[in-house]
Amino acid sequence: MSQVVISQIFRKDVDTRFGVKPKVGIKTAEHGDSWLSTFKTKGTENWVEGMTVEVEVSEKGGFLNFNPIVKAGASTATQTAYATALEARVKALEDKVFGVAKPAEVVAEEESLDSEF
Repeated sequence: MSQVVISQIFRKDVDTRFGVKPKVGIKTAEHGDSWLSTFKTKGTENWVEGMTVEVEVSEKGGFLNFNPIVKAGASTATQTAYATALEARVKALEDKVFGVAKPAEVVAEEESLDSEF
């Protein structure tokens, strides 16, 4: 079991002798240009590039395969952390593009001061 940083990820449905199955492939910083793949996609639904994940890597027939390590509650914690980071990035971009928004109390106070003149 090891932690890896995803540098690229792809998902697709593959036609196998057992029917059409979902497949996930990842490139990691730790494995360079080699792709790791799996048909065990449970727990990988929210993986994105740059994310650090735990996997078990094995080699079979010259190919690198991985098995995602799914811990109870880890999926929700990962989603929450990712959503929080994404919210912060969006807010920073909005502040830069539109300017920093003033709190409603400050706007109301400024309006009341303006009406006095």
